[in-house]
Amino acid sequence: MGASSSQDVAPTTKTPARPLWDTKKEDFVECWDVQHVQAWLRAQGLQQYNDVIDHFRVDGESLLSLANFLSAGDAELNCPFIVQAQAIESPDSFTRFRNAVDQLAQRYEAQLPHPTSPSTVFEPHHIPTVEAPSDVENKTKVVLFYHQQTEHGKNHGSRSISRNWATQPRICRRYVGCDIVPLPTRSDISVPYERLYSPLVEHVPVGPSLATLADLLRFSLSVTGTRDAWQALTMPRAAVSKRVNASSGGLHPTEAYVLLPAAQGPLPTGTYHYVPRHHALERRANTVPEAMSSVEGVHTGDSPFFCLIAVTSVHWRETWKYGERGYRYCMMDAGHAVGAIRMSAARLGLCAQILPGITSDTIEAWTGVADANRLANAEEHEYGICMLAVYAPSMGSELVSLISNGRAEAPPSVWYGVPNKHSSLHYRWDIVHAVSEATRRDVHSLPCQPEPSCRVEYALAPGPRSSPSSEEIILARRSAVDFTNRSITVEQFVQVLWRAMPSHTHTPHDVMPWSARVHLFIMVYNVEGLQPGLYVLLRNEDARESLVRATSESFFAWQGVPSCVGLSLYLLKEMEQTDAASLSCEMSCTQNIAKNGAFSLGMVADLKGLIDHAGPCVYPHLHIEAGILGQQLYLEATSLGLGATGMGCFLDDLAEQTFGLRDKPEQAWKTLYHFAVGVPSRDDRYPPYNYTKTIFEDALEEVQ
Repeated sequence: MGASSSQDVAPTTKTPARPLWDTKKEDFVECWDVQHVQAWLRAQGLQQYNDVIDHFRVDGESLLSLANFLSAGDAELNCPFIVQAQAIESPDSFTRFRNAVDQLAQRYEAQLPHPTSPSTVFEPHHIPTVEAPSDVENKTKVVLFYHQQTEHGKNHGSRSISRNWATQPRICRRYVGCDIVPLPTRSDISVPYERLYSPLVEHVPVGPSLATLADLLRFSLSVTGTRDAWQALTMPRAAVSKRVNASSGGLHPTEAYVLLPAAQGPLPTGTYHYVPRHHALERRANTVPEAMSSVEGVHTGDSPFFCLIAVTSVHWRETWKYGERGYRYCMMDAGHAVGAIRMSAARLGLCAQILPGITSDTIEAWTGVADANRLANAEEHEYGICMLAVYAPSMGSELVSLISNGRAEAPPSVWYGVPNKHSSLHYRWDIVHAVSEATRRDVHSLPCQPEPSCRVEYALAPGPRSSPSSEEIILARRSAVDFTNRSITVEQFVQVLWRAMPSHTHTPHDVMPWSARVHLFIMVYNVEGLQPGLYVLLRNEDARESLVRATSESFFAWQGVPSCVGLSLYLLKEMEQTDAASLSCEMSCTQNIAKNGAFSLGMVADLKGLIDHAGPCVYPHLHIEAGILGQQLYLEATSLGLGATGMGCFLDDLAEQTFGLRDKPEQAWKTLYHFAVGVPSRDDRYPPYNYTKTIFEDALEEVQ
C-alpha cells in the first residue's frame, strides 16, 4: 500500500529547484505555495498546524506576510518555513517555532467564521443501517431513502446550508512532492466534428506518444476559459470555472488518474494524476498494476496506444454548496467527464469503454486515492467512480485479462506526494456518506452488471452536413447563461435528438457497457413546424411497455411524429406555446432560461426497477449515463450554432407529475437531470485560457 508514516511522503525522484533552507525570505512567495508549506509541516511532525495555513489563506493575505509575522523579532529563525538547516534541529529553535505558530492560530481563530453544523440545524435522518458489504437489501433501502430525501418540491427542498465563502473548497486536487510533467498544449491533428461519429474502422488510430496522451486529456478534461472579474470577486477560492467537461456550478468534483503500462515518448511508465489547470501530470507512482503490463503487445516497439483513466470524485466540492443533493451532481459530473473522454478518444481514432469488472476499492487502490485518503480530512475523501480503458481498436480482446484478473492485485507500494487541503472547516452530511458507501461497486455487485449484447442500435440521421472542426466545438462548449426566445428549426431539433440515441458502434454511447436506461421527456415550445407540447423519446424501445403502464392514468396520446421518422419520439400531449414554456420554467425551479429557449427535457429512469434488478450500484450508473448524454447534448447544440445548459435544480414532484409518473404512490420512475436548448444570448465571461503561467505563479493566485 502507500506510505505508512509522515517520513515517507517525499520519496520523489525530483528535488525542488532550491532547498527550503537555501531560499531567501524575500523570494519565498515566488517559490513555494501553501502545499509545500503543509508538506514541510508534515515532515516535521506538525500535521496539527496545517489548519493554521488554511486560516491564513482564508484571511486573504500572502504567505510573505505570514513569514514576516512569524519571524518578527526572531532573527535566528528568519522564517520558520525557510530556515537554516541546523536551526530546526535545535530544540530551543523548534520550541520557538511551535510558539510562533500557536500565536498565529490564536490571532486568526477569532476572525474565522464558524459555520453551524447541519446536525444542529436539521433533525437527524433515520438512515437505514447496512450490516455488512453483502447486505444488498439495506443498501437498496439507503439509496431509495437518499433519493426521496433529496427531492425538491413546491413546498420543500433538499437540505443544504447557506454557502460560507471562507470554507469554499478548492476545485483541483494537488499532490505536493510529485514530479510535475507539463503536457504540450498545441495539437497537430485536426478532425472534422462529424468524423467523431464515424465507425472507428474509418480512422487510423494514433500511436503511443506524449502528444497523443496530451491531446486525449486536452480535449476532454482541461481548462478552456478563465473567470471574469465578478466571479473572481464572489468566488475567490475557485480558480477557474470553464473546462471541456461540464460541471454543476463550475465546482468540478471530478479528478482523473492516468495509468500508463508503457512509456509515452519521454513519459515513463507509471501512475499519474492530471492537473487540468496546468495541463500537466503529477507522477504518483513508478509502476502500474501487473494486469496492465500483461496485456499483449503494449511493450513492443510498434505497440498501439493503451492506458487506463480512473475517474474519482471529491463530494465535498459539491456538498459545500448543494448540501445533500450534491452526491447526485457528483455522479452526473463524472458522467460529463466520461462522455468528454470518449469524444476525445474518438478524435484520435481510439476506443474507450468503462470497465464494469473493476471495483471501487480497486480504483482507489490502483490510483493511490486510498493512500491519500488516509492523509486527508474525512470530508475531503475521494471516491472511486469508474475506470475507463482507452485503447486502439485492434487490441480490444486483450483487455479481458485486465477485467478478470485485476481486481485483487496489490497496488504500488510507494506513492509520491501529499494531497492538498481543500477547506479549513467542513460540514458533514451523513446521508451523503451513507449513499456513497451503499453504491460502491464490490464483488457482491459485479455479477449484476448488464452485458453489452442487450444494446439497441439506431442509425444516425441521414444526409451529410457541413462540419466545423471537432477541436473548435469541444473547446467552445459552455453552459448558456440565457436564451434569446428565438425559434429553432425542426431539422435542428431532430439532429440533436439523433445524437442522443444509443449505439455501440458510434460515440459516445459505446463507452457504456450496458444498454440505454435513461429516457427523455421533452417540453417543446419554440421549434418551427412542431406542435408545442409534451413529447417522450425512448432511447430503448424495451422500456415502452413499462412507461405506457406507468403513465396510464394520464391518458397520454402516444402519437408518432411524422417529421421525426426513425426516432422513437411520441407526442403525449398538445399544449399552448405559452403554457408549455411556463410549465418548463416552473419545473426548473423558476429559472427563466428554461422558458426562453426552444425546448427543455427531463431525463428519467426506472429507478426502483433497475435497482431491484442490478443492485444499488446502478444508482450512480444512471446519473453517469445522464451526464454522458448531457455532454453529448452540449456538443451537438454547439455544432449547430445553438446553446444548451444542464439544470440539476428542478422540482422532482412537479416534473414527475407533468410526465405522468406521480399518480401512483409506488411509482418507480424518477427524474434525474434537466436540460434546456435554444439560441443563446451573448456570453463574454470566459476569455481564452493561458497555460503559460508557472506552477508558482498559480500558487500566488491561490493564496490571495
